[in-house]
Amino acid sequence: MIAIQKMVALLKSYPVKKRQIEQLHYEKGHLPQISDHDMIESLSLGAPIISGGKSGHISDKTVKTAMQYQDAAQKLNSETADQIEGELQALIQETERLDYYLSLLSDRQANILRLLYIDGRLWSEVEAELHLSRGTLNSERHKALESLASMYSFIESVSMNGFGETGV
Repeated sequence: MIAIQKMVALLKSYPVKKRQIEQLHYEKGHLPQISDHDMIESLSLGAPIISGGKSGHISDKTVKTAMQYQDAAQKLNSETADQIEGELQALIQETERLDYYLSLLSDRQANILRLLYIDGRLWSEVEAELHLSRGTLNSERHKALESLASMYSFIESVSMNGFGETGV
């Protein structure tokens, strides 16, 4: 069984993960790209001859080196994009799963968890807003956390045992 403390940590980290998703969306759309021209120009080691005014000679080795650097830069850009996409998809999946599991709770329990942990509201504020006593709020919160932990434990056991082998 997944611990209730893990559920509290998951709920509290939700706003941070939502912000990280937005950051990764931005970064994904604004990856720095080095153009072919910029790469070759930066490696152009030929310089004009001072007295004759002719441009310097660029050897075949320089062009080959430039092409190798261009390939390396494209590979790095691709790896960075893949890394960002992987992290983005993992965060999206995690937050969507939590959103869905919260939707499976009663409206009251989901609202209590959202207010206390995701919104970071004070207990006294939640008591007043929902017109609940401290004892009722604590009891409902605990039931909600246990239900949430049970959902995560179930999917974890399914993942470990393979689909269709849950023993249910």
